[in-house]
Amino acid sequence: FAAGSLGQTAVLVTGKNGKRSEMKLCEYVGHFRDDGGLRSRSPNPQNPCGYLRGWTYEEDDKTLVQDFKIPPFARDWFAKLPKKEDPMFRWIFLGPGGSKTPLHVDPCLTHAWLAQVRGRKRFILYKPAHLQHLYDAAGHPSDVREP
Repeated sequence: FAAGSLGQTAVLVTGKNGKRSEMKLCEYVGHFRDDGGLRSRSPNPQNPCGYLRGWTYEEDDKTLVQDFKIPPFARDWFAKLPKKEDPMFRWIFLGPGGSKTPLHVDPCLTHAWLAQVRGRKRFILYKPAHLQHLYDAAGHPSDVREP
């Protein structure tokens, strides 16, 4: 799949330093073994290939939408908007073990769901009423490990 029809697609990969760089999809997935681990040829064992996060796949291949089904428990209220107003909040995230997403609030305070294909993902959820305590005055995420 990634080496075939979409292999030459340019994707943005976020490195451990938070900087994003462009890479071909086939090059990115080439860092992974069949079991989801990383190939030993990776130059940086801590984060050898970065984290592909927020790839708006529909912009690159409309046929992928056919593989994307909204589960019965979720409702896509954006589907009620005119097509030109659709924010396209359908993304693919792909990364090696240990990939992290920093503390954040989903865009437009949306409710999201996730399909985990392989591995584990730990989520820490906070009540909306606690939002004011999760960010400092400048809008930067607080260190939630501190009391």
